[in-house]
Amino acid sequence: MRLFVFVAVLFATVTTGALAAERSRDRRSRSGRSGYRRAGGDKERMADMLRERHEQRKEKMAEMIEERKSKLADHSAGRKLLNDEEHERFSRQIVNFGRKLEQLNSMTDAEREDMIAHEVDMMDRMKERERDMFRRDL
Repeated sequence: MRLFVFVAVLFATVTTGALAAERSRDRRSRSGRSGYRRAGGDKERMADMLRERHEQRKEKMAEMIEERKSKLADHSAGRKLLNDEEHERFSRQIVNFGRKLEQLNSMTDAEREDMIAHEVDMMDRMKERERDMFRRDL
């Protein structure tokens, strides 16, 4: 019995260490997948990623508006009744999401590029601070 317990504890210790090493390798490989990190601060790749994220945000906002409108239409038709709180929240969200989508759509290319340039600069500063902190730790 003692031998079985010893073997079980030994196995658990070995597999835990192996799993931790595997997770660590996994984290390192995932962090290396980002084009921004891999390129060592390639600003153009970061800007492209931010442009794509901006477009995805607009698409998501339009999708959320349609989803809320659909739920309110189902409520009005009697298919899926909402309680007063949900109805009020969905109505409010349609207005708020619509404002945000209009703001995103009305942004000129120059404004969007300024915003992206600012975000890229902020990311560079953040990366520089991380590097400085790492250097101080050594």
